[in-house]
Amino acid sequence: MKKIVLYVFLAIALASCGGLAKQFVTFTGNQPLKEGKSRIYVMFYSMNSTPIISLFCNENLIGTIDHNGYLAFDVPSGEKYSLEATTGRREGYTWNGNAGEDHFTINAKDGKSYYLKLSFGKRGKVGVYTFDYIPKEEGERLIKKSPKPKLNYIEEDE
Repeated sequence: MKKIVLYVFLAIALASCGGLAKQFVTFTGNQPLKEGKSRIYVMFYSMNSTPIISLFCNENLIGTIDHNGYLAFDVPSGEKYSLEATTGRREGYTWNGNAGEDHFTINAKDGKSYYLKLSFGKRGKVGVYTFDYIPKEEGERLIKKSPKPKLNYIEEDE
């Protein structure tokens, strides 16, 4: 009986350990896409304990993602954007190819949303992150399972 109670407690504790994403730019995931803009969603899901990932777009920090979370942000269309993922909360830190980060380039088209999934793997003894472009249906399904990112950003109307 004691083992059953222990297993139930552990199952509830592990199931309630949701991920956390912190976004440092305007969150637009729940708003209609404006003209002249493209939307980028970046998701990270892992059953393993992994370090916090910092996401950069053209070397600007967008936010951080824990083992289960996502970020959503808009960019002006008609331009190329380079996304980088790196471990830890390293504000001001840019690309370091030796630490297992990955690049993904998007040529943003007007009115289009891009869904990217980050995956974690090993290359030798080094953990590496890779971006995978996923279909809209899969991206929307994964987002519905995640809490909205915590916003560490405010933009006041004048």
